[in-house]
Amino acid sequence: MVSESGDVESLLAVDIGSANTRAVLFDLAGVSYRMLAVGLASSTCLAPIKDAREGVTAAIHQIEEITGRDLLDPNHQLILPASATGTGVDNLVLSSSAGRDIRVVLVGLLQEYSLANLEKLAGELYCRVVERFTINDLRKPEDRMNAFLQSNPDLVLLAGGTNHGASRAVLRLADQLRLWLQASQPEKRPLIAYAGNAALNDRVKESLGNLTPIFSASNILPFTGVEDINPAEDTVIQVMNRIRSNHLTGFAELEKISGLSILPTAGAESRIIRFQSLQQDASRTVLGINIGAAASHFITANAGDIKTSVYRGLGVGVAAVESLNRVGLDSIQPWLSQDIPQNTIRDYLWQKSLFPSAIPMNAETLDIEQAVARAILNEMKQQYMGIPNARFEGFEPVIASGALIAQAPTMRQSLLMILDGLQPCGVTTLLIDRHGILSALGAAAAANPTLVVQVLETGVLTNLGTVISPLFRARAGETVMRIRLQTDDDPERTFEIRKGEIVRLPLEVNKTARVIIKPLKHMDAFSGSHNLKVVGGELGLIIDTRSRPLRLPTNPGLSREVNQKWYRSLEECLS
Repeated sequence: MVSESGDVESLLAVDIGSANTRAVLFDLAGVSYRMLAVGLASSTCLAPIKDAREGVTAAIHQIEEITGRDLLDPNHQLILPASATGTGVDNLVLSSSAGRDIRVVLVGLLQEYSLANLEKLAGELYCRVVERFTINDLRKPEDRMNAFLQSNPDLVLLAGGTNHGASRAVLRLADQLRLWLQASQPEKRPLIAYAGNAALNDRVKESLGNLTPIFSASNILPFTGVEDINPAEDTVIQVMNRIRSNHLTGFAELEKISGLSILPTAGAESRIIRFQSLQQDASRTVLGINIGAAASHFITANAGDIKTSVYRGLGVGVAAVESLNRVGLDSIQPWLSQDIPQNTIRDYLWQKSLFPSAIPMNAETLDIEQAVARAILNEMKQQYMGIPNARFEGFEPVIASGALIAQAPTMRQSLLMILDGLQPCGVTTLLIDRHGILSALGAAAAANPTLVVQVLETGVLTNLGTVISPLFRARAGETVMRIRLQTDDDPERTFEIRKGEIVRLPLEVNKTARVIIKPLKHMDAFSGSHNLKVVGGELGLIIDTRSRPLRLPTNPGLSREVNQKWYRSLEECLS
């Protein structure tokens, strides 16, 4: 069924993760679109089933049970498009973060131009860069060939030159690559995506096309000083989906049913982060964070200019052991609120990597996962900032997705994971995707942008609250500021806040208030009184005067007490 505007009416969005598969049904409710139901099932990409379609079918069955609506026919095939009787859906869109790492070799003309842009492109996708080559590579020819052969790539990204620019050097790179391919076993030769000088497309294909499939993408550096990786990304995604389809049963069939490419989960979510950035002042940057089972991502967008960083191997599932090795126990243990031996932490993370869809069964295992989440957030932040312990400010709002953070048992746990991991300064609104639909909305954007706007307007993202995090030069426990909270229909209330506290002030959800801050000690980034307009969230208004960076006691017992104290302090609002 199609609306008068021509938009698809009902839409099913499916995200296939390493641990779980989630299906979300959207349809018209009256005159506007709404999320009707969410179905969740364990992913079946890996052993013993090894067919992504089984997990998708199970998630859709859950939606059928919730809505009483038939989406599948008696043979468990999706009814597409919807029938006149209301069964089925009008459109299917897909996103995924599942599958083994795609090994990528980057071949660029120059380090600071072509190769740097290829790095950006690869950083937005679920892959691992295993080797890099430029025209100025100082290694001997035989060493370069050996490095290529030993890297065993699935895909080569080749780029160089502006359109109608450098030709000879790019063709020399292609000739080198041809020699390496000839030395490779035919069945192990990688696919190639060429995103360089468009005038050389035919010649590059002529040189390499008889050895392996080659795909032409838009030039990532079309003109001098102009970088544009987005059009090339679409082509590379299609190539990577082709590679994944060779390893994951059901992917090609699902993509054929949809008629659209399966988007990377991070790429789908980045569309929503970008949209949010276009709705606000350019002085503020939207931040999206997600901790998954096999990978995590960190997305920033300012006035539509977006940067997506996917961190393969940072996750609390398939990648749990690799995360442990990368961040280290020393970065995890300080965040524990219980006395858990190191061997227990290691053993649990090994088990989690083997059974990624398993959920924490007790307070101890939940504590471990949430401590790892803090360490991963901090690791991603450090990599993004590039400077250790740099002040993290200017992000508004912060949107957290992924079940570990956004669907924690309590909202206080979600709040503390975000604040402890990122340690923001200034004023920040925290939103969480408790329904897990951010990637679904991103995938739906191309098919039905009206749906995305209307669903977001229903408040599907949960507002935890506005967080005010000033920095003071004072000793812990000293009274550092006085806050006056003014609303239209309540008497003004005054609160005194001490250094090192994290507290909640009473402010109802979606209620607007005026906050007047009077510093009693030297406060960085503010001078004198400061007048703010804030909106209440599920946890009211949060004031965080803890130090930046957070310094927990080196004594494990004391650090556990501090973590417990912070959690208890958020149990009730100040009166």
